[in-house]
Amino acid sequence: VMKKYVFIVCAMIWAATTLYAQKGYEKSLQLDTKFGLGDFKQTYNVGITMTNGYRFSEHFMLGANVGIAFSEYVGSVDWSNILGTTIGYNRMEKGVLIPLSAIVKYNFAKKSVSPYISANVGYTFNVKTYVGDSYGLFVMPAFGIDFDLDRCALFLQLNFDAQQTSYTDYNNALLLSKTDAWTDGWFKSLGLSLGICF
Repeated sequence: VMKKYVFIVCAMIWAATTLYAQKGYEKSLQLDTKFGLGDFKQTYNVGITMTNGYRFSEHFMLGANVGIAFSEYVGSVDWSNILGTTIGYNRMEKGVLIPLSAIVKYNFAKKSVSPYISANVGYTFNVKTYVGDSYGLFVMPAFGIDFDLDRCALFLQLNFDAQQTSYTDYNNALLLSKTDAWTDGWFKSLGLSLGICF
């Protein structure tokens, strides 16, 4: 199984570095790290993302992303009543995620150091869990800085990720089935990305 994921990562790196670049075509590869906010969250989310896009001007770029990530997240919440006090226990799951999204990016200036804002909207597939609907729609606004190195550019980016999810909420695990206890929610995370643009 691990060999399959290593192959996917290598294929993404190969595609990002060898695809023929036409005028206006822009591609990048980035390392992403995210850390959850609040009690109901992803503990961590680490992965890589490849972007292929078209730059319409010095300011605007529109493209598509595909990535692979590894995460730990709340898969279910068990509630217990102890001496009249209700206590919730988070059960953690591990996932292998395939996020697909569209991205729009705006650079404020065409300079060697160029700040920008961007936004991703897409859908995350979790391919390694018995909870098939544990991920879904996501929205990720970001602020970053491009560092132009002539033949390529490096960039550093701060992200806020809102990821739709479904989890099992057991108010009483002996009486409620998983289907009856299905609950929707959102993971909220802060992230940092480091990448290279060709």
